[in-house]
Amino acid sequence: MGVDKSVFLLGGFAIENAIKAFLVYENPNWISGGQLYKSLKSHKLTALQKLSKEIPHPKAHTRILEEFESGLDSWFRYPCALTVQATINERHLYPDLWQGYQKVMSSYGKKLGTLLNNGWHGPHKFYGRWTLQGEFLGYKRPFLKNEPHYRARHEDSDTQRSDRRQLLEGGCRRRPYRGG
Repeated sequence: MGVDKSVFLLGGFAIENAIKAFLVYENPNWISGGQLYKSLKSHKLTALQKLSKEIPHPKAHTRILEEFESGLDSWFRYPCALTVQATINERHLYPDLWQGYQKVMSSYGKKLGTLLNNGWHGPHKFYGRWTLQGEFLGYKRPFLKNEPHYRARHEDSDTQRSDRRQLLEGGCRRRPYRGG
């Protein structure tokens, strides 16, 4: 197995997960109830991208997505196809494709960071807000002054803090460790 195959596999998974992050941000109900919505089970990057309204530059990145999509269910993952007819020739990761991949991930990282900083209303009355610092999906954010240099800060909603306080006051306190 060549290096190209490994990079295609991991790069394809990274793009897929980034696209799915946009989809979950836009459709939090797709992860509620203990099951993934059927669209999130797909590995078709171009089809997944079309489901999002927030993904930046969708038309500009189509060729890159097509290249990484080409083997997600075949030659990236498996040593051979299930049938001779399904066999696809392995592709090579040329410099222009790698640069395109980096642009895709950087634009996704920039946009996801902005969205998460604005807050996210998830399923089950969850609210979170994250401030990302440093490099995230290839996009380099500056470190904030007077802030510790960790990558993400999460803010709970007032309701979540109140719920947690009620749990603690209701006798669900942590028991001290007694050794042993």
